[in-house]
Amino acid sequence: MEAGTRSEARSKTQSATESKPDPKDKPESKTESITSDLEDTHIQGELAEHLKLVELGQAKENPSVNPLIEQMKTTPLFSSQIKGVVHSAFPGANTMDSLFPQYGLLGLRLASYTPGSDEEIAGIGGAKKNLVYANINAPWSTFICGSQGSGKSHTLSCMLENSLLLPSQTGKVSSQLTSLVLHYDKFTSLDTGQLCEAAYLCSAGIPVRVLVSPSNLRRMTQLYSNLPGLPSGCPRPEVEPMLFNEDHLSIGMMKSLMAISDSEGTPLYMEVGYHSPEPWVRDTC
Repeated sequence: MEAGTRSEARSKTQSATESKPDPKDKPESKTESITSDLEDTHIQGELAEHLKLVELGQAKENPSVNPLIEQMKTTPLFSSQIKGVVHSAFPGANTMDSLFPQYGLLGLRLASYTPGSDEEIAGIGGAKKNLVYANINAPWSTFICGSQGSGKSHTLSCMLENSLLLPSQTGKVSSQLTSLVLHYDKFTSLDTGQLCEAAYLCSAGIPVRVLVSPSNLRRMTQLYSNLPGLPSGCPRPEVEPMLFNEDHLSIGMMKSLMAISDSEGTPLYMEVGYHSPEPWVRDTC
């Protein structure tokens, strides 16, 4: 009886010992649960704050917008044939004024060619359908190239006139733009200097201001004050020295303006500017 009682007590003790969980397990599970809840709360709160900064309906596409119309609004060039078919192709409020609020005549298309060959495409129509207009209302860029005397400067002047003349005889301009022309010229004397042909826009009543190096101010003023071909009484371009603030100039900027390269060696007179740039800049400007 005693042995049986001891064995039963022993088995009860063993089973109790085996079924007793590890006290370290419970705190870990609680910690993980609390950490997870905190992370979810933080994420949800952050998302709620970010959603306040975004209009939920702005990403939805407007089914009434025609993609072709949007492409036409931003096209750089279009022909007179497009002007003739706009009303019939896109009935409703999408008229010529809404598609091209500002434009100007650029030229006439004389022929078209197959891409990648010199074969001319026949049947482009008469001159009425092939007038080429520049879209002044949309931002775009162009590269004008050609041999000397082919009309590069004339083409640029036409583009400038389309943007600056108001009222315009070549198109429609409701708000004048501002133009900046960078003209590169290795000026050495009055006989070799090449004037910027865009300065002739002053003959159309467009105010023109020419910025030149202070050391060449007197000679460049003489050149632009006597532009050949300008009628008497026509306004002349205003010639002013191009000056910089001292805080806008650095050694790298001065080297770029003076076309000095590190690979070609540094001139002796530039060594003074490197060691004491502030007095050098103040004296020149």
